[in-house]
Amino acid sequence: MSVSHILPGLALMIGLCLSGCVSLLPDAGEDAAVYDLPGSQSAPAPNTPRHTAVLKVANVVCAQPHASSRILVRSVKADLVRDEPLAGALWSEPLPDLIAHRLVESLRQSHLFSGVTQKNDPIDATYLLSTTVNSFELRPTGTSLEAHVEMTFLLSQHQDRRLLESRTIGARVPAATLSKDAGITALSQAFSHVLADLRSWLASGPLHAKG
Repeated sequence: MSVSHILPGLALMIGLCLSGCVSLLPDAGEDAAVYDLPGSQSAPAPNTPRHTAVLKVANVVCAQPHASSRILVRSVKADLVRDEPLAGALWSEPLPDLIAHRLVESLRQSHLFSGVTQKNDPIDATYLLSTTVNSFELRPTGTSLEAHVEMTFLLSQHQDRRLLESRTIGARVPAATLSKDAGITALSQAFSHVLADLRSWLASGPLHAKG
């Protein structure tokens, strides 16, 4: 194995051991690698929608510092929680926008509804899906990393915003190795699990008896 392959993992391990989080040098900037989130990993559903209604996906809400393009690492030291950016890595767009786009893509692919729109689309909708990101980061666990993704979904009537049901869905996936790419792969896998659970919930839960 070449030195160029060893150094990134070694730098990450040194950062974890010394400060409980990854090193911030070099800072994520113009030379940072750009990463995307996957869409649904499930096979496309039949073309016949399960619900004869249109669902609108509202803007995704993320608290700072999640509401940016930074990929975060969270550490707890002396009861102090710290969220710091993973060096040399950025999401392809701000995380709330990226998640919203993948939610729309996944729900369209599921064919659970006759249509899935985004917040600013001038199309009438029956239901509104609101999303809050509770966690979306890597967390050191000893000498390894684990991806934590958790989101709360609210399903409401679109016209009067009457809440029908809510669900908090989360997933944790350990990184295969102590490297930047492995950590981001674990985040992507955790997010895919959340998408799959969301689809299952909407298929069999709050709208099951509504047609």
